[in-house]
Amino acid sequence: NTFDLLVAGQAVTVTANTSTEMEDKTSSSNLSLATLGNVNGRFLRVRGFDDGSGRGLIATRIEIESADDVILQGVIESQVIGTSITVLGVTFPVDGTTEYQDTNNAQLAGGQTQFAGLTVNGVSLIRIKDKQAGSGGANAVGVADEVELQTP
Repeated sequence: NTFDLLVAGQAVTVTANTSTEMEDKTSSSNLSLATLGNVNGRFLRVRGFDDGSGRGLIATRIEIESADDVILQGVIESQVIGTSITVLGVTFPVDGTTEYQDTNNAQLAGGQTQFAGLTVNGVSLIRIKDKQAGSGGANAVGVADEVELQTP
């Protein structure tokens, strides 16, 4: 079973199979391969690994949750200083208020330029967070609030 998940307005294809763990944390209903069609419009947390297509992942776990921050973690594909960062084929806009952190969660004073010096496209694992509208420090929806270098 596959479905598209919108991240920053861009589709990421998610593949679920009989090995995928599934849970609906918002109700007593069971989530299964047969009921995946009912997730449209719901807030999902999907964990998995790159499917090799550059635009999707194979899910190891899918959870329906209450609305929260959008978080995308994966290997950095590319970045344009002051404009965007791409992971799993999703290009996240960044701006002057986007915060950049090293693997110790220390803020990088040099912003994306310093971050770019610490990362290698196709190798470095990063985490992008887009805070929910109305939460402290949130940029416009769809613009990365935080970009963190992760330890693999």
